[in-house]
Amino acid sequence: MNEAFRLALVQEIPKHEYNDLFNSGEMNQEAFKSLGYELPDIEVKDTRKNLRKFGKGEEVVEVWEEEGQDVWLEHWIEDFLDENNGEIIPIQRHEWHRVSIEESPWRKEENYDETEVQERKAVEVSDEFEE
Repeated sequence: MNEAFRLALVQEIPKHEYNDLFNSGEMNQEAFKSLGYELPDIEVKDTRKNLRKFGKGEEVVEVWEEEGQDVWLEHWIEDFLDENNGEIIPIQRHEWHRVSIEESPWRKEENYDETEVQERKAVEVSDEFEE
């Protein structure tokens, strides 16, 4: 690229991150077009099961169920000291969490305030279960 050798990391993108990738679609399309590639139009659906959101503002955490586990991605910023020039550089960090539903901290109501729940169809419960 531009008469320079560049390395690129190629990896599978998790389905729940498709929207993030394609939200910056115009910039991506322009970059690929400049390289001579044409991107197809793809409709991406969020397939996360029982999606719940906790927190407010920039501190929102999305938690969903996957194979009997609660799954969420933790984000934070760490300051990195560049020893060459003494400058402090903020770096975004991410860590995946997968915990069985029974042990999930997001299932303990006293710990977190749920701000949004994925809409689902209501299920009728017979009178014998109401107590």
